[in-house]
Amino acid sequence: MRKGQKVGTLTNKQLLFDHLLLHKWFNQGGVEGWSKEDLVNQHVLIVLELAKRGINHPDVEDKALDDESEPFYDKKLEDSKLANFIQDLPDEMILHDEFIKIVGSFVEEWKDDPNDIDVIMPVEIPAVREFLRECGAKLPIHANVSDGSSGQYMPIYELVLRKCQRPTKYIYDYKVPLGQPVPKQQYETRNAWFMEPEFGYYIQPKLRGEHIYIHKDCDQLFVDGDVPLNEAARTILLNSGPDQYIVEAITAPSTGTVVIFDILRHSSTELTDFTLKSRMVFLEKFQLAANPFVCKVPSFWVDAWESEEAALAAVASLNVPEIIMKDDYDMYYLDGRNPNWKVITLAAPTRLKVGTPNFPALKANTGYGKFEFNDIEEAWMYWGKGFTAEGAVAIEEKYDGFRCLIHKSKDDKVWIFTEDRRRDLADNFPRTVEKLKADFKGSEFILDSELVWYDEKGMARPRQDVSYFIHGKQEKIDDKWRIDDEFVKFNIFDCLYLNGTQLVDQPWTERQKALAQVIEKDSDTLHRVIPILADNRNEFIAAIKKQAGIPGSEGAMLKYTKSNYPLDGRTTNWAKYKTVLEVHLEVMKIVTKKRSPSQIKSGDAYMYDVGYKRDGKLEQIGTTYSTGIKAKVGDILTVIPVQVIWNESDDKLTFMFPRVKEINEEIKEPDSFEMLVKVAQKT
Repeated sequence: MRKGQKVGTLTNKQLLFDHLLLHKWFNQGGVEGWSKEDLVNQHVLIVLELAKRGINHPDVEDKALDDESEPFYDKKLEDSKLANFIQDLPDEMILHDEFIKIVGSFVEEWKDDPNDIDVIMPVEIPAVREFLRECGAKLPIHANVSDGSSGQYMPIYELVLRKCQRPTKYIYDYKVPLGQPVPKQQYETRNAWFMEPEFGYYIQPKLRGEHIYIHKDCDQLFVDGDVPLNEAARTILLNSGPDQYIVEAITAPSTGTVVIFDILRHSSTELTDFTLKSRMVFLEKFQLAANPFVCKVPSFWVDAWESEEAALAAVASLNVPEIIMKDDYDMYYLDGRNPNWKVITLAAPTRLKVGTPNFPALKANTGYGKFEFNDIEEAWMYWGKGFTAEGAVAIEEKYDGFRCLIHKSKDDKVWIFTEDRRRDLADNFPRTVEKLKADFKGSEFILDSELVWYDEKGMARPRQDVSYFIHGKQEKIDDKWRIDDEFVKFNIFDCLYLNGTQLVDQPWTERQKALAQVIEKDSDTLHRVIPILADNRNEFIAAIKKQAGIPGSEGAMLKYTKSNYPLDGRTTNWAKYKTVLEVHLEVMKIVTKKRSPSQIKSGDAYMYDVGYKRDGKLEQIGTTYSTGIKAKVGDILTVIPVQVIWNESDDKLTFMFPRVKEINEEIKEPDSFEMLVKVAQKT
């Protein structure tokens, strides 16, 4: 056996023989030419090579050498590809073949007694400088840093990488160990834009609630904060993300919803010295199932050189009263102070005013987590189970209509505002307005509703047909209205304001009492939605099936009965169950089809090549059926396929019978590959 010989060149028989020989030498106290350290090093290399070849570590009676070697390898290393990688690395690698040189007259003249010796190196290395300084005590050495040499020279050192002989695994000394408290970040509040980053910045909503850090270590969860997690959130967090993580979050005071907005550790990687932009990449990798109890905060990145309008557009889409602007190049400040994160207060409604559409219609919180279910069991598991533990939930029929807010003043003025652009369309609903004026004299209220247009047989028309009322221009011809609302129905499900009293901060149950006071019985165009209450699994499932089974219903709306009506337009206390699968895809290409004269409908028809997002890029899933809905490239379409299919061998998604429902102006990004895989059928 030669010291330093490559174990990879030995046969299996030679490896086993050398292994026994090393144990014998070690037990004898060594052998000439081999130190104790040499024996341990060679033993470690042989054991790793045996593991690489699938040969078990031979058992010997005397374990002294095994005990000495144990700190330098472990079972995980033996079983992994890491041992193979280390073994295949070269023992030495030259980085710079003429790193230190002697130059000048000493080289040119070969003086026996030089006045000085000029030594140069291309970069300053303290260890080299110290070595030359020690040599300078005996010889007149002048060490210099230079890019090149002058005249004749002699290279004396190469810069070399030498492979470590002991494959030791060192434990990283974490600045924030699992289970240890973290200083809470503090921000500076400003009332105007104040951000001049070098590259860009993130815009996030400023969340209200208790600030917590969540540490996960395999099956253990530690919460650093004053608020305990509810069981639903705890279960989801234990089953989310990697085996180990530390995330920073806010818990909502009323619902206990956990909103994650930063990450300090992902698996074994500590992220406190990473930039915010890098941490956001790790937060994107943090896998989290859609549910109403734990979600990730929406973030928008804005280039430093983009206009203020880009930032304002991102802010508007968040629909919140306060935002935080964060420099994307910032590290995590462990002292708790971050001078580069600014809180900006925006104008937001606090009081309702009849006749003023200064707030958005409330929806399930798709900004923080997607509360839409196509499976009743999932709706129960991820939504109903948690809320019924706190009280009853209400299940309403889900209408495929157009959201409208109905306002009426004491002097019988009526407004009907659309949810999208908050336009007043009261003139296009003459029968409805007349009914509101006649039956509700002197009353003042704001009602939330879903507009549906029916045909003469009472069957609901497609949602896009409602555009007849939204975009049409009203006029009266021969005492008849050009736009007639005879077959429309406003399905009213909430009362936000009644006779001077604002109800948005009161629970859903109190608002329902007010709604019953306003609409005691239905009329031709006004219908009060009657929910079904449920407080256990059987009632929950039965209620959804009943509401989803009503002709024209596309599912059910699920509402927590203790919830308020926040004026930021989003809530985690509402969810949707849909009997049909809806996906959101981006238009990549438009194919216009001219209709033939024999077709009943007039105008062009359009087919769209649409795609989803995967690793930041668009991938086409297929082409939609033809539709009269006119979209442009880049628009997000809500598409209803019969099925999404995932071909695992090709790693591709396709869909079957894709019908275009609408252009979705609310959603800014198409569904991701990961989202679609969850609802796809595998082949």
